[in-house]
Amino acid sequence: MKPSAIAFGIAAALSVVLPAHAGHNHARCIVNFQTANSLVADPGPADAVVSKKNKYCHAHEEPGVNYIVGNAGWGHAHHHSNAMTQAGTGEAQDDPDLSTDDPNLPDPLLNLQQTWTPDGNGNIVVAWSGDSYLKLDTSQLTGNKMTTTTAKLEGARLNGLIELTAWKDEGGAVHSVIHREGVFVNVPYNLATQGALLVLTFPNPPNWTVPGQQDSFDIAIEGGFTKAKHTN
Repeated sequence: MKPSAIAFGIAAALSVVLPAHAGHNHARCIVNFQTANSLVADPGPADAVVSKKNKYCHAHEEPGVNYIVGNAGWGHAHHHSNAMTQAGTGEAQDDPDLSTDDPNLPDPLLNLQQTWTPDGNGNIVVAWSGDSYLKLDTSQLTGNKMTTTTAKLEGARLNGLIELTAWKDEGGAVHSVIHREGVFVNVPYNLATQGALLVLTFPNPPNWTVPGQQDSFDIAIEGGFTKAKHTN
């Protein structure tokens, strides 16, 4: 399935109707040193895709909705509360779509879906979809290398992350660990095995209510995959 097809379903499921305001949207994906970068004034959307062979990342940001899906690299989706001319992010508008349009891409290993909407009482409700998950393919683990799948939430007093890390010992047995920081420390999760996949899901999708207004809300999600040497 192409990243665009996966994202179309997410956008339809998360769609919200919000008034336009003077912020801007930023989406960025990096896979194998290729960067797709999109900066768009509200109401956006900003959309960035990198797809090469069987590796891909798709990041999307618009007022009230952001998501990241993929199986490689690193994605970033950020709503800035200020206008593009005042952002000072240092980001250039690069090619937002570096996709090969391969129709046979594998399913995502990372699926982060988030909405952030006013509650009518001067607050913003930030909510993760029940379809969000982190996966790790243990068949790709080699030697003493460990692989980590990461999801991060930043801004709006909601900083935190959750990571799924796995490695193989000298006998080939798979070991895994979950690391949580910030707002994710008390978020319940399930970890299951599906063949060679480790799958982390959220039985009670997290949501947070924080003071804020739509035209001054600054929030970002990030997520992706990293590798490092494992040491006992």
